[in-house]
Amino acid sequence: MNIISNAVKYNKEKGEILLSYYETQVDDRHILFEFHCKDTGVGMSKEFQDHIFELFTQETGGARSVYGGTGLGMPITKKLIEKMGGTIKLERNFPQLF
Repeated sequence: MNIISNAVKYNKEKGEILLSYYETQVDDRHILFEFHCKDTGVGMSKEFQDHIFELFTQETGGARSVYGGTGLGMPITKKLIEKMGGTIKLERNFPQLF
């Protein structure tokens, strides 16, 4: 939910969000899914992308006053996913979808 919320919050007016998932592995007890979220948002610098999962990290000092937030959403999201045995990563150069 945090990733979708961020996609909406940081999107451009009349922007687009694409959510997709793929079933990548199935056995008798588990199903593994891969989720993708791509949007036409305001963008992130490479420097920010390198630190997005660190506590209190935000794109710019002014981002909090413009968009609200504490810089905790993505680190918490990462911890929750890892507690459930999953992984999360940010991919650069995601295939063109729009």
